[in-house]
Amino acid sequence: MLTAYGGGYMIAALSIKHTQFNFAFNSIYSH
Repeated sequence: MLTAYGGGYMIAALSIKHTQFNFAFNSIYSH
């Protein structure tokens, strides 16, 4: 349970960072 919870937390953190990276990349690339 603890490992699954930690894995889910890490996946959530990675997805948030991935979204922020895409947003920054798109805003820079579009200009």
